[in-house]
Amino acid sequence: MLDKGAKKIQQQLMDKPAVRLRLMEAIGNVYANIGLFTTAEPILREVVAAQEKLTGSDSPEVAASLQSLSGVLGNMERGDDAISLARRALAIREKALGPRHIDTAYSEWNLGVSLLWMLHETSESRLHLERALDIFRAVPGKGDRGASWCLNDLGVLLMEQRRYEEALNYFRDALAIKERILAPDDGDVGNGLNSVGFALMHLGRYAEAKPLFQRAVTISEKIIGPEHALNSGPLQSLGECLRLMGENTAARDTLERAVKLSEHWTGSAHLVQTHLAHQSLGSLYTDMGQYARAESNFKQAVAGFERSGNKPELASTLEKYARLREREGRSQEAARLRARANELRGTHS
Repeated sequence: MLDKGAKKIQQQLMDKPAVRLRLMEAIGNVYANIGLFTTAEPILREVVAAQEKLTGSDSPEVAASLQSLSGVLGNMERGDDAISLARRALAIREKALGPRHIDTAYSEWNLGVSLLWMLHETSESRLHLERALDIFRAVPGKGDRGASWCLNDLGVLLMEQRRYEEALNYFRDALAIKERILAPDDGDVGNGLNSVGFALMHLGRYAEAKPLFQRAVTISEKIIGPEHALNSGPLQSLGECLRLMGENTAARDTLERAVKLSEHWTGSAHLVQTHLAHQSLGSLYTDMGQYARAESNFKQAVAGFERSGNKPELASTLEKYARLREREGRSQEAARLRARANELRGTHS
């Protein structure tokens, strides 16, 4: 139905260009929201080009379209292009709307989160996220959703710095806002539950994290169906928590399912979860003494994080891979893997 609607809109409404572009952008964003980034990209590129002709290259409408396209490119692991578009969108909105406008705040947030997720850059990312948060907080009610996103992503930034207790506080504040303004089974509430669980898991509080991950999986499956690839994210988190709790059979089944589902979805969001699931499976099979399976999963995780340039997770995977080599009695290889992990952390922003 979505494909038919997109084709019909692209071919019709030529006498109403503004309406046509709004509908095309909406459809492009729907494709992006269900993980079909390669389908969304050409639609949103057409919107940007047509919008520039219709309203001028420095219009707020162009900024909105650039921001949509930026998100799609980021999910396709084209970080430099995504960040360039995010910077341009922010510059347009600052000039056209002013630095304190709520739309400018969304562009500040978009650039901040793009820098964090794609480049793992923390200093500039924090600057943009905190600016956005300040603007959102100045407009209670209207800015609540944006504030929750900023708080969550500042929590992610703290997680990258291993400041887990501080991150937990940010995640809880973000979740509290989401639970106040959204339905209990909203997907954003599920994301918030996953974030809180993630911090608790890194603090070793597995029994507290597990029910949050289970609820996040339930919400995701209710919204998009149990077989949708987007479920791979919360499933990976739950599977890792089960592994750390020693529930090996349940962890294996959950992580294998996360990998299987994510194979049908193209974009960096699913790739990150796939690589993390392979990382978790590698550790799980190491604990179970199934070294050949562990090695296969670690190799897939390493290759994936190398392609995406995700230095923090690559370093983490190499350390876990080193533990496997030690269990196999291959201490020299383990030392080389650990040395590389330390080198990556030394160059991490």
